[in-house]
Amino acid sequence: MTLCKVEGITLFSYPLKEKSKIIKVYTLEKGLLSFVANHISRKNSEMISFCSPCTYSEIVYIDKNRALLNTKEITIKNLYLALRDSFEKLEAAICIAKSTLLSQQENKQNQTLFNLIERYLTKVTSSVNPIAYASSFQLKLLLLEGLLNLTFKCSTCDAPSRVISKGECFCNKHCYDGIAFEDHELKKLFQLATAKKFSEINNIQVDKNLKQKIQNLFLQIFN
Repeated sequence: MTLCKVEGITLFSYPLKEKSKIIKVYTLEKGLLSFVANHISRKNSEMISFCSPCTYSEIVYIDKNRALLNTKEITIKNLYLALRDSFEKLEAAICIAKSTLLSQQENKQNQTLFNLIERYLTKVTSSVNPIAYASSFQLKLLLLEGLLNLTFKCSTCDAPSRVISKGECFCNKHCYDGIAFEDHELKKLFQLATAKKFSEINNIQVDKNLKQKIQNLFLQIFN
């Protein structure tokens, strides 16, 4: 039996049995891990917080070479409480958490992705444009995984891109089961995906239609 320590952000939790939960956490050191939290009660506020999505914790656990790891000690580093200030902020944070969970395999370390999650959650807490951050995160995650090839010209010919299908850009003639974008939508999509500064993302207005298209693009690749 070995005691190990990691830092991680809770993505999702669900009941296992009475007063116990399974918690999916994306960690800095080991990527996605699954923990078991037992004896959860109001007396243990740290454990209750740990079970909540988008909580940044330091976790001491018992490593028994099993898929489910037993938590030993939890120290909360950041609750991102400002996410609860508005529905839009909370929705954006949950989108970031769910997108990470959907896209990642267990025990696949990616420090760049961990830093991306942490930075985006921090920015969403103070953002007046949280929807843009959620959409930008999904696109940057696709780029980080090498699953999105953004080009202004069709991947088959030199015609302007109009449709994205399974991560590749095509014109109307060569599209196959893809998601169609208007010119102004493609411009915003490129900006969200390639922004170097968070201030750039703040200035991009993402309407419900574009938000849904980016969500569908993400799900098309990972489902």
